[in-house]
Amino acid sequence: MIREFLQKIEGWSATVIRGPLSTQAFRSNGKINFQSPYGLVWIAASVLTTGCYDLDREIAKNQLEERADKQAFEMAGIGPDDLGLAEVHDCFTIAEFMRVEGLGLVPEGEYGKWMDEGWSEIGGKLTVNPSGGLLAKGHPMGATGVAQVAEVVWHLRNEAGERHVPKAKVGLTHCSGGGIASDTAACCVHILKI
Repeated sequence: MIREFLQKIEGWSATVIRGPLSTQAFRSNGKINFQSPYGLVWIAASVLTTGCYDLDREIAKNQLEERADKQAFEMAGIGPDDLGLAEVHDCFTIAEFMRVEGLGLVPEGEYGKWMDEGWSEIGGKLTVNPSGGLLAKGHPMGATGVAQVAEVVWHLRNEAGERHVPKAKVGLTHCSGGGIASDTAACCVHILKI
């Protein structure tokens, strides 16, 4: 019974991996890229930061995520204004606001205005979570990061269908989770570009 269940899961994940994301990775000019029949997408930055047991840290801001995004933008040689879209870890309703501002994608305190003006929607200044975000997907534990990367890749390759972000050339994914005392355990930020 357990074996059959695990085989179903393994078969499904193997199909997903061999499907639209199947690629060959190779290094060129010090960067990893993926070549596929659908086009070339570069991994311009891939950063993992980890939390700590600092009980005196400011909990209203997530320094772990701030470090990750700064390192990713530096690694990619770009800034937030260069992004066409972002898939951020919106595990709770308020989390999208916190992530977008905390990652420096929008000035602090301005994301509400961005939403009111439609700047975070498809075709806006910076499209945020065109997939609908984690809450629209049921917050799939373990699959979150892969789903975010797949979403950005589909947009960069012009394969996202009706939710395609026009002229997207650079996208960011942000995923974080776990807990260490009052800090986040880990945060990943990836910047992909064509």
